[in-house]
Amino acid sequence: MSDATASSLGSGLLLESRDSLQYQLNFQDLADFEIASTVATETTLQSSRPMIDTTTRRKRKKNYRVLDFLGFCIFFDMFIFVPSIRPYIHQVGGENSLATTDTLFAVSRAVFSLSQFIVVPLCSYAISNFGKTKNLLVLFLCFYLAGNLLYILAFPLKSVALIILARLFSGVGAGINRLFFEYLSRTVNSDMLASEFGYFRLATNLSLILGAILNAWVYPHIEFSFLSYPINYMTGPALSCFCLFLICFFIVIFFFNRDPIPSERKFNFSPCPPMDKSVLYILFLNFSAQFIFEWQLYTVTTTAEGLYNWDGSTFATLFLIMAVNLSFFSLGTKYALQLNYFKSRTPTLILFYLIAMLFTIGMMYFGHQKGHDAFAIANVVAFGFFGLGRATFPELAKILVETQHFALLPGWENVISGIGRVVAPNITDAMTRVGETPEYLLAFGLFIFALLFNGLLWWKGILKRTEDRFENLQDDEMASTVLSSSR
Repeated sequence: MSDATASSLGSGLLLESRDSLQYQLNFQDLADFEIASTVATETTLQSSRPMIDTTTRRKRKKNYRVLDFLGFCIFFDMFIFVPSIRPYIHQVGGENSLATTDTLFAVSRAVFSLSQFIVVPLCSYAISNFGKTKNLLVLFLCFYLAGNLLYILAFPLKSVALIILARLFSGVGAGINRLFFEYLSRTVNSDMLASEFGYFRLATNLSLILGAILNAWVYPHIEFSFLSYPINYMTGPALSCFCLFLICFFIVIFFFNRDPIPSERKFNFSPCPPMDKSVLYILFLNFSAQFIFEWQLYTVTTTAEGLYNWDGSTFATLFLIMAVNLSFFSLGTKYALQLNYFKSRTPTLILFYLIAMLFTIGMMYFGHQKGHDAFAIANVVAFGFFGLGRATFPELAKILVETQHFALLPGWENVISGIGRVVAPNITDAMTRVGETPEYLLAFGLFIFALLFNGLLWWKGILKRTEDRFENLQDDEMASTVLSSSR
């Protein structure tokens, strides 16, 4: 095979594996391209790896199923606390005012994101340098168990600080997500990538829906005591998660096989993001989306449970509808992009997303002022548009960002998005002290700035080039398909 043919084949396979992965991931993070970039890099290394014997392949298959179950439990833990943590803080705090409760709720959201923001690069470093997968899994599960135990103990000890610390520990435990992606991308062959990530995506989507259903229709109707400890809507989620992660702990101990993962690619982090307009644009879009996502979770929770005084079942039902709408729009948009309905018009979709979110935030503001019906509908619609945005951002990154910069996106996307998740609830809470509804000015301002940024890039011609770039990528994909079929 000539060097030119080999180069074309390698680049074609790289694009093929990156695209197939992007279509499979649906609810991990707003930046699917983070995982795509990692897997694409590892795909180039797989050809130099030794052949895997049948026994090792069978053991790894079992490990993948264990990690799928862990992913199910992680996302179950992430979202099951959203409707219940604020009333739990209010009850444990006793005499705290509603404003203090809102502030503590904002802190609880921030510390969970902060711990992930810190632990993800540390996890990547540990995996790339040591590769002790089972040891890291046990460590992360211990953090999850400790976090849920502290959350349970917060009620009898009447300590809100334990709730905050519990969410911090659980955020550290969420580093299992990074470990799963690293382990799978370094051990599975390129033909199995899409199906294995598909299993993980299915598990996480099921856990999201199951958690929302339990919050809406099961936990609000549970009210009894066990050894003088109350089991109810506020304590049930932590007890459920503790039991789940205890099961996970023993599953990892007895069923997860030790398998040090290859470390061809060492962890590295650039002290400064590439000063490229396309890179900065993608990072800003992800920051804006994560910021507004956390802003909305804080706003809808404090408004529904504080201002409207909704009971747990009512708010949990709203959150269930929001979550289903988010998954539906995300999945639907991804398949529409996959079928080339409007793939080359991704900038148009981004503009539609930004303008639609402005109107949606306006509906939230109107509902906040006039009544809860419009407010609830606006939040459901907003989550749908978030699903559209999370599907189009990776596509835009793949088309806009040059190859030499694409590999640097994952680390900086995590940093920028983490900052957005950490500061959003606390800035929003601080602004609520200024006036009646100034937090809406924050959301409006951020989206207007994003629109101006889009207009500037369009005027400079950067976004106009996406159709040509997409056509070139399509040609490469067609070539890779022909080459693959001829082997």
